[in-house]
Amino acid sequence: MRLEAELADLREERARLENLTRRLSTEYLDLDLLDERARAVLQLARSDEIVIDADPALPARH
Repeated sequence: MRLEAELADLREERARLENLTRRLSTEYLDLDLLDERARAVLQLARSDEIVIDADPALPARH
């Protein structure tokens, strides 16, 4: 059962990465995703934006 759950998780992660790759490919360019990734990598924002940096390693507060 544990291996099946791990395999399911890996398949889900692979599907997510394939989707991102497709959305950044030359055949189909998702400009919103490109903008999001460029801002994250370059750590840039426009002067009129509010940036909330959520660390996924931290527990969510409710």
